[in-house]
Amino acid sequence: MATYLLTWNPKKYQWLSLDRDIKAYSETGIWSALWSCGNRKNIFPDDRVFLIKQGPQAPRGIFASGYVVGGVNELQHHTDPKKSALFVDVDFDVLLNPNRDVLPRSVLDKKPYSAVTWGTQSGGIEIQAEVAESLEKLWFEHVQNYGLSPVPPRLGQNTLWRDEGGRRTVTAIRLERSGAARRICLEAKGFRCTVCDMDFGERYGAFGKGFIHVHHQTPLATRGGSTKTDPVRDLVPVCPNCHAMLHRQNPPVAVAALKRRINKS
Repeated sequence: MATYLLTWNPKKYQWLSLDRDIKAYSETGIWSALWSCGNRKNIFPDDRVFLIKQGPQAPRGIFASGYVVGGVNELQHHTDPKKSALFVDVDFDVLLNPNRDVLPRSVLDKKPYSAVTWGTQSGGIEIQAEVAESLEKLWFEHVQNYGLSPVPPRLGQNTLWRDEGGRRTVTAIRLERSGAARRICLEAKGFRCTVCDMDFGERYGAFGKGFIHVHHQTPLATRGGSTKTDPVRDLVPVCPNCHAMLHRQNPPVAVAALKRRINKS
């Protein structure tokens, strides 16, 4: 379980439902929300997050904590409908009033917490494990002042039952991909993973024959709109595992670099 920092800057985003959200949390003990995670793509269910208030207006500091309950989603940007942004689905176990009850920067800027760049303007930075452990204890002491207690980490006997299978409607931005470009790529390069050399037909027989992902070496999201794709030069066949590893960082790892990692290991 990793720990990440999410941000809220009132100067950049006007949280119109804040009072309603605080009231809902006080009634149910949980607040669920989609929150921007910057460029971070590798946030997973059960990862821990803290939400910090930024900007020039005091007070500044952490005012919420929670656990990730869904993967990262690319949705419409909250301030510019022509752009997309990455969001993560979080169940917050603590939501304090950010205009009054924060764990202040004056405390966070001292050791050992000062190892974290609390003034970051981009959400999704990872909090080092040793700092996260100390922060949990500090946060627990802070929220007890308001009669609250964070949900304990879901380890061993502390694992909590969670509701799953519910349905919700979300508005998402899907980048268009060309099926014809995929076919041309595979006709030219075949169905073997360019990185690890795996062929699903060899591994699974007829059931796996013809299955493979296709990776854009220049991500579509960085192109600024509709552009031309050279299926042979821009696309490469990769297995799902290698595809996930290519996108483990942003910008993605180069295909040749990931192949060198495999050969080296």
